[in-house]
Amino acid sequence: MVLQQHILLVEDDAALQNVLAMALRVHGYDVATAATVQEAEATMQQLGATAISLVIADINLTGRYEAREGYALYQRWTTAYPALRYLLISGDQRNTTLPAIHVGAVPFLAKPFGIRALVTTVEALLKAPPSQANGEKRSVETSHVQAFKSAFGGFCRGQTREVVSEQGQ
Repeated sequence: MVLQQHILLVEDDAALQNVLAMALRVHGYDVATAATVQEAEATMQQLGATAISLVIADINLTGRYEAREGYALYQRWTTAYPALRYLLISGDQRNTTLPAIHVGAVPFLAKPFGIRALVTTVEALLKAPPSQANGEKRSVETSHVQAFKSAFGGFCRGQTREVVSEQGQ
């Protein structure tokens, strides 16, 4: 019996959140949604980190670019829950320079992206073996990124599905 994978989708744009959640559900995933960091924290408290297979978080959850709430959430949760998998998304290309994205520590999809790109990325990330112990954060992130890179050979950028190297070239 295959257990259903649980995804926490953190996206402030209600219409986009609905479309992404519906697409993931159609592909067999159980999806919990949150529009804010506070809602994401409440969902994490309710479900527990071990029940969540993947967190998909928009980097900018408010109109303030410099706040980058979704990225801050990723940073906090990688410390608190090192075996939890992540996918960061954003419509602002400046976010590709954020340290974890730039060095390849976390997969990133640039908006707009196609549903096929999202589902393929999610499938690749969920195939990565979960950490067997609370090891070093970097080693956990590396296993997830390796699965992503094996599927794409680099980062997928939006609908063009342009494949680029780790250095963003």
